[in-house]
Amino acid sequence: YVQRLRYYLPQLKEKGIKKIGLVLNCGVDAAKSLVEMLDLETDATASDSESVAVELFVDPFGEAGRKFGVGTGWRPEDDEMSPYVKLFGMLFGLGAWATLPAVIGGYIGNPFYGQPWIEDATAVGQMKGRWPNTALELDETTGEKL
Repeated sequence: YVQRLRYYLPQLKEKGIKKIGLVLNCGVDAAKSLVEMLDLETDATASDSESVAVELFVDPFGEAGRKFGVGTGWRPEDDEMSPYVKLFGMLFGLGAWATLPAVIGGYIGNPFYGQPWIEDATAVGQMKGRWPNTALELDETTGEKL
């Protein structure tokens, strides 16, 4: 979702949205690393945090999400069961009935509706050197697709 936010942020600003809160379930260093890797400017990474639209929040234990009804998965308190078995169960809908369709959609995309943010995310990764520069033809200076 951070990659989507990065792509759609200019359109959100055009529609008058001035402030966005981004809550990540991780520690401070991991959150900063993620937004830096994805080229998303936030109040935690910008030199002038007052002019930035995205405010970064960390919630390493997911407490905020639970207050809004976000589920914790299948058998979250079961320390005896292997986490891999729990994941396998969740893929088949135990504890989160829509997990499998969401995972499949994440891998294959939606053939009926284009997702332009995916190409943008690929371009960011290519410019950051995370894979060979053969995925897209990009301008070396701006990162714009040719």
